[in-house]
Amino acid sequence: MAAGSRTPSESPGQEGRRSRSGGRSLSPAPGGGAATAAAVTPAGAATPGGGLGRSPRRRSRARSRATLGVDTPCGAHAGENVTTVIRLRPQLEYERQKDPDQRFSVEIEPPGRVVLMDPQQNKEARAFECDIALDSSDPSSPQYADQQAVYRSVGEKIVDHAMQGYNCCLCAYGQTGTGKTHTLHGDWSRAEQRGLLPRIASGLLQRLDALKEAGAAVRLQASYIEIYNNRLNDLLAPADTNRAPATKKQGRLEIHTHPAIGVYVDNLSEIPVQSLRDAGRLVSIGERLRHTATTSMNQRSSRSHTLFSFKLEVRNAPSGEGSSRMATVQICDLAGRENEQTSECTGERFRELTFINRSLFQLANCVHALSDGSREHVP
Repeated sequence: MAAGSRTPSESPGQEGRRSRSGGRSLSPAPGGGAATAAAVTPAGAATPGGGLGRSPRRRSRARSRATLGVDTPCGAHAGENVTTVIRLRPQLEYERQKDPDQRFSVEIEPPGRVVLMDPQQNKEARAFECDIALDSSDPSSPQYADQQAVYRSVGEKIVDHAMQGYNCCLCAYGQTGTGKTHTLHGDWSRAEQRGLLPRIASGLLQRLDALKEAGAAVRLQASYIEIYNNRLNDLLAPADTNRAPATKKQGRLEIHTHPAIGVYVDNLSEIPVQSLRDAGRLVSIGERLRHTATTSMNQRSSRSHTLFSFKLEVRNAPSGEGSSRMATVQICDLAGRENEQTSECTGERFRELTFINRSLFQLANCVHALSDGSREHVP
């Protein structure tokens, strides 16, 4: 998961430097505690000196390489910053029953090393490198990473980059039941159990409120998209708009590419956000409309990908901080890859499974293309 960005020193019309770096997400280990990977990506700087609502004239086309084990750290190249994070969750009940002796184990070696061991298969331990490895498998462990620790490692950087005028994307990837939705959302009603999304929203609102008190004009809007069976649904629009076939006049979502602002979704609802309660209310509305179902692998399995976006705009900020800037923060909760046999899906659930796995396969092709610096076309 990688993207390029323009550095603040570049003018809006200046072409960004082409660079390559990045990271690969780690698949969860079968039978052991599963891992959730999140990529943090400033995905293109908004116009540092642009006015409220103004779009960049030209988006940098910097490309990125996604490879583990390289000597150059992620984000070392000018104009981009990609971070790969692995989070290990506790074993589920059916996993403990399947492996009561815990012969298969996953070990986290801070700051960024994950070791997989399976003595039953008589194979050597396999080690994987990432930027940050977080162990949330045992609350009694001194290395235990709670929701606040995850935010400090991942979310705070996103807030900082966004307030500097960079677009950011956080993408949660892993097999079904690995804890992606818990990491992103958590429990909004309990402060200590809130996930990355509510904490990022709170961080953005606090920073924007401080600028507002200093005399700046600020605006924060949110949108919520679902990708279900290759169809876009606006989760903040009326339910009949999403569920019934719609014409363009009725507000059907359409993806377009603009030479100035890049990829955008036409007819998408953007709702003002003035408090954390506003953000929570929008998420609650979207979650009620989102497609979920019970499978043998997960009691509440996401049957679609979702993309929650914040669009922030600042004008007339105090001197020394950049007078005007805008940025977008996108938080993507990908549906988990599923195996037809272990998930025991049939009928409509099986149809959803095929769309989910196919889209994740296409995403993998995209990542591989970004990893190959010689390719001119990225699917």
